[in-house]
Amino acid sequence: IESIAVDPKDPNTVYAGTWHLPWKTTDGGATWQHMNKGIIDDSDVFSIIVDKSNPSVVFASACSGIYKSETGGQLFKKIQGIPFSARRTRVLKHDPSNSSNVYAGTTEGLWKSMDAGQTWKRVTNPEIVVNDVFVDPRNSNRVLLATDRSGVMASENGTATWTSSNRGYTHRYVTSILADHKDPQIMYVGVVNDREWGGVFYSRDGGRSWL
Repeated sequence: IESIAVDPKDPNTVYAGTWHLPWKTTDGGATWQHMNKGIIDDSDVFSIIVDKSNPSVVFASACSGIYKSETGGQLFKKIQGIPFSARRTRVLKHDPSNSSNVYAGTTEGLWKSMDAGQTWKRVTNPEIVVNDVFVDPRNSNRVLLATDRSGVMASENGTATWTSSNRGYTHRYVTSILADHKDPQIMYVGVVNDREWGGVFYSRDGGRSWL
């Protein structure tokens, strides 16, 4: 299992992305159905997101590109607009205040769609490898990225410009980023590939400084 998403309106409906296509359960995991219509066979699924306003809309990213279903996963269609070289989309995220805004973190930068995946625009340098995306639920103009070589990058203006947010870090390979569900000012990141200084870092000021 490489990715997982829970239907925001029905917790018994769960999507799981595996190294061989996505699967779905509607009975809390008692039984599972293979979802393979429209997805290239043998695709490993990196990320799945479900539209909270319309749970029939599901996005899945895989080694073969990004797919969208409007039928709860019964049929997927491949999304166009992101070049083949950037097709390895490691993470998908919705804007929590507007599900039409979708972010795709790829091996060639962050891409943003403002029309639910119909069109895309790259909003970072193509050299940036994006591992995770966090959109602040209090202010969707504030976006944080966990990257391979640039650590945490932050935008305060809806991805128009970026600054680094790495004060306190000893290493820059960040694989995941998570906010405390009770206090989004408290954030955690996973730092890897450094046996001496890697591990979990946390911030109490929304990512401005880290320990």
